Amino acid sequence: MLLERITLDAIGRPLLSAGEYQEAELDQAQIGFETTGTLWPEGNEGFQDNKMGRAILTSHRLIWADTSAFPRQGCSCQVPLSTVHEVQLKASMMLRSPKLRVHVYLDEHSKPAQDQKGSVRVEQLKLVAPHMTSFLDSMRSALQSRLWERSQAAESSGQPHTSSPLAAVAPGSSSAAMDESLVDSQLVGMLVAMGFPKHRAVRAALETGNTGPEQAVHWLAEHEQDYLEGDPAAPPPVVGSSPVPSVRLQGAGVAGILRREAQLAARNDESLEEAFKDLRGLMAKAAEMVDLAERFRTTMAAQRKAAQQGAGEGGQQPDAEAQQWMDTEMQAELVNMGIASPVTKAESGALYHQDLSRQLGDFLGPKVDKAGGMMAMADVYCLFNRARGSELVSPDDLLQACSCFSQAGVPLSLKQFSTGALVVQSRSHSTGQVCARIGELVTADEGLGPAVTASDVASALVIPLPIASEHLLTAENRGVLCRDDGPEGLRFFRNFFTDIATGA
Repeated sequence: MLLERITLDAIGRPLLSAGEYQEAELDQAQIGFETTGTLWPEGNEGFQDNKMGRAILTSHRLIWADTSAFPRQGCSCQVPLSTVHEVQLKASMMLRSPKLRVHVYLDEHSKPAQDQKGSVRVEQLKLVAPHMTSFLDSMRSALQSRLWERSQAAESSGQPHTSSPLAAVAPGSSSAAMDESLVDSQLVGMLVAMGFPKHRAVRAALETGNTGPEQAVHWLAEHEQDYLEGDPAAPPPVVGSSPVPSVRLQGAGVAGILRREAQLAARNDESLEEAFKDLRGLMAKAAEMVDLAERFRTTMAAQRKAAQQGAGEGGQQPDAEAQQWMDTEMQAELVNMGIASPVTKAESGALYHQDLSRQLGDFLGPKVDKAGGMMAMADVYCLFNRARGSELVSPDDLLQACSCFSQAGVPLSLKQFSTGALVVQSRSHSTGQVCARIGELVTADEGLGPAVTASDVASALVIPLPIASEHLLTAENRGVLCRDDGPEGLRFFRNFFTDIATGA
């Protein structure tokens, strides 16, 4: 296939003819041929297969710019759209990019033929690049509109051409007004309402051929940093000087919103990645803490055993400083902090809840006694999962394990109050003793006696406030207390009606 060489400008852009405008652009596009590709009029220069460059679609041509040879022209070439038979897109497979197949009419000299009548065969020109769908849609639209026929008709009739939208417009010339006569005023109005300057809206409408607001907005976003006539921040062009450097312009309207959304998405991705790193570190530290607690447990057990043996044999007592290297409260917390071998579903199978119930009983026994014989389920869940480290237990599994206390022979039980609150209590816990202790708080030698609230009971018995409220309701049901729900809130007094009944 012999392709016609084209000339690029100083910045590597194609020179467009009168009435021609750019439709789409594709960076990092590899070009390939069904047989071989050669340039003319210099027909001795061939193409390297899968050569990388930039594909540019205009209303008249499919242009491939050899970016690897910039600032030289290299193998930059063109295919007139009038010679294209059809285009097909081969979907991407595995890690390969999609492939655009352009079927071109060729004449007897292997050059693109202007029509089917002058052609002798059809060969494929291949473009390989990511994200080919929009480029394919633009090319099909250009082939269907056939705008090159209008230019050919104008040339045959001798009518003057309008200036190219991509051609440089000198300040103060009348070509800008001529260009505005070619655009859709309604489209320009929509772009101006979005926040774009009018001169940029006119240019976008020209570049996209008045195809619609979406295409115009995309063009404005891609050329945000390009200098256009009417931009106040750019200096006036000087004839014979180097190209005007691009000036960064702040995005407006939809273009600015799209850019900010992309930046926000990138920041969110970074935040999520950082959060997962912290989570993985937390899981690793949890396993280390469980191992540390197990070592403390083993060390202190050995120290206690040595101390007992020394005292029994009447030998020398262990060093007091070595025994008091940490206070008793800290030692107890370290002993109960970690579970070295937590029960898991993978190990226990169908007996998971029973094994979990036994381990829960061993862990909770001293803690429940220390809490006054009763512990709320919320506290049980937090303490048990903290001790298990990374092998956490779900609330449903914990509830089923507590329901298996009697079946597993654990000296604990699950109790539900009339209000629906769930607690774990030891079998040695006596409700009568608790009611008697509350009765002592309201007893007086004479008169009605003091009133108590849930806060008073929680402070006196050293128990959580929710459990203290349940104890007050239980004492009321047993006739130990009477309630007074007045302006000062809910209070409880001694039930002296039992004394009257006994005296009677």
